[in-house]
Amino acid sequence: MVRSALLLALVAATSALCPSDWVQFNSSCYYLSTYTSTWRNGQTTCETLGGHLMSIASPSEQDVVTTYLHAADAWIGLNDLMDDGHFQWTDGTPVQYVNWADGQPNDLFDQDCVSVLEDGSGKWDDNHCVYTKLFICEKDAF
Repeated sequence: MVRSALLLALVAATSALCPSDWVQFNSSCYYLSTYTSTWRNGQTTCETLGGHLMSIASPSEQDVVTTYLHAADAWIGLNDLMDDGHFQWTDGTPVQYVNWADGQPNDLFDQDCVSVLEDGSGKWDDNHCVYTKLFICEKDAF
């Protein structure tokens, strides 16, 4: 009896769930906004929702952007606001994977925030943080 109760508790703890309007991949939940915002306001909104702008660590996580969210022209959490030319994720994870579009990042007129391209390819482009775009939030599944 104790063993089956323990097993049920373990299964419940390992079956992570995301809110209904979020997409789950591995142990994270992802949300594509329904309105546009600046990069900073997008990050603030993601924090309010319990997360951060999306960090992308692998090609399979990149697939979440293109295949599951169908995101285009949307902010992700990569930026070089602290140190020009040295990109970092808003959640502090190391930059292990990049998906830059050809010729990017180009820092044209001091572009510091990163978005996925409008064409739906999922390729990344550095942009001015004050532009308004959709944004992708990420948080731990619960």
